[in-house]
Amino acid sequence: MTTTAAVERFLDSLAAVTVRAGYAESLIRLTARTIRSPPCSLTTPR
Repeated sequence: MTTTAAVERFLDSLAAVTVRAGYAESLIRLTARTIRSPPCSLTTPR
């Protein structure tokens, strides 16, 4: 599983939109540090 897939799977498991958005911000920064640039799907709240 890629980092991106793991992050997306984790975010999908969260029911509350506000919690998902909060985690997404942190995970975008973390992902940006570990891979060259995060995919658009990570930067767009669902």
